[in-house]
Amino acid sequence: MQELSIIIPTWNEEENITKIVERIHAALSSHIITYQIIFIDDYSTDRTTDVIENLMSVYPIELFLKEGNKGKAQSLIEGFAHAKYDLLCMIDGDLQYPPEAIPEMVKLIKNGVDVVVANRKEKQTTMIRTYISNCYSLLFNKLIHNFDCDVQSGLKVFRREIIERIHLQSGQWAIDLELLIKAKNAGYKIVNYDIIFAKRDNGKTKINLFKASWEIGVNALLLKFRQAEVIPFHPKREITHGKGFHYKGKSFIHHSRLTINEMAFFRLDSKQKLILICMSILFAFSLCIFHCLLRFCNSHQL
Repeated sequence: MQELSIIIPTWNEEENITKIVERIHAALSSHIITYQIIFIDDYSTDRTTDVIENLMSVYPIELFLKEGNKGKAQSLIEGFAHAKYDLLCMIDGDLQYPPEAIPEMVKLIKNGVDVVVANRKEKQTTMIRTYISNCYSLLFNKLIHNFDCDVQSGLKVFRREIIERIHLQSGQWAIDLELLIKAKNAGYKIVNYDIIFAKRDNGKTKINLFKASWEIGVNALLLKFRQAEVIPFHPKREITHGKGFHYKGKSFIHHSRLTINEMAFFRLDSKQKLILICMSILFAFSLCIFHCLLRFCNSHQL
């Protein structure tokens, strides 16, 4: 039997809560998937939390009020910490992503995949939103980060151990690309699952399209130039493979208790690189001074 923790960030979604819970329950129960739904409410001002509390007596639901800064990214990070099952699902609460896709995405995980991304094959959204999304996908996902998946999709299913191995630094919206980059660097397999992205029927969109696009784009550029992390094996993997780590998607086994800084994996650490750069600059500056002095002496001899 499969077990799944579903994290749903909410902010003023009172009109959609009951429908998404009922659709999740129908989809997962028909496939005999045990689940928990974790709502992280982001300071809603409508009846969102009241609706959730009324459903808690009927469905396996937990409600947590946001502790950190506003924004979907922080809500997801807090939700991951409350998950009790080994598979995680993140889905938006506006019903634009179909909960009926979750069982098939879980099946892909069962067959050996590590991350399944809901690919918005058809989008029932405004022309400008579709255009911006397609431009972002081409520029940042494919050209800069070489991802052939719908990175910013709000529906993903993945193994919990990924979150246990990596550290996510959230902005207000930007978490998806970092999650996938680090999952890829940690040696996990990522695949797509095609869905239809529906229009929003109830409630108002919470995203400021241009502000979010700016943040996500800047974050994508910063991630490109950030040093890839050394990601230690999960304790479960250590039992079968021994001590080791992943780096840029490749696994390294060292069978020792040394930290990465105590090993010779990197030829130079950041402090040594800084010293070397400073010495190189000083050496180049010295050569310039020597050259100027030499020319001055030669000119005076003449």
